[in-house]
Amino acid sequence: MVKNKKMLALAFIGVLAVAGITGGTLAYFTDSKVAENTITMGDVDINLEEPEYDKNHPNKEITDVTPNQVIEKDPTITIKEGSKAAYIRCKINVTSDDETALPAGYTEALIANTNMDMTLWKKGADGYYYYKNKVEPVAPNNTVKFFSEVKIPETWGKEMANRSISMDVTAEAIQADNFTPAMDEDGFITGWFMSDGTTPVSYTHLRAHETLRYL
Repeated sequence: MVKNKKMLALAFIGVLAVAGITGGTLAYFTDSKVAENTITMGDVDINLEEPEYDKNHPNKEITDVTPNQVIEKDPTITIKEGSKAAYIRCKINVTSDDETALPAGYTEALIANTNMDMTLWKKGADGYYYYKNKVEPVAPNNTVKFFSEVKIPETWGKEMANRSISMDVTAEAIQADNFTPAMDEDGFITGWFMSDGTTPVSYTHLRAHETLRYL
């Protein structure tokens, strides 16, 4: 009887040992899964051209310009296929043949003589002209014309004789998704700023350059 009790006790201890081992083994069972996702950044892609100007003036130069002459100049911005929808802004830079600024008021007079639609463009304090408003960004495969002609001011006189005038247009675009531009009370865009008030460093820009030789 004693022997049987000892054997039974040993068997019970053995069961506990196995249970302990089993419990220990189960305690270290682990599993792991990795969800692999690819994040591809979008892009803003624009094109700037002057189709009518380029067709009629392939050498990018007009000679013998006179006061009140109307010149076809049609900077046209296209949001390319595959691009993200974007906001557009443009800037005009006018210089003389030595790349210096014109006398006071001359640049403003020339820009004022474009047929820019001021119901679509709003000039910001930074000198850029911003297209339309926040709720209407430009979608891919859409084209925006900055203006289509410019008239030489009639007030330009002899002081401009034989000078070459360059009228450069820079077009820039920034993605509309998750970006809130500065706006006026009418909802028109007046500037591009990050949430901390700084100017964005990432946007697409192109420049169209032509020379007007004034005589």
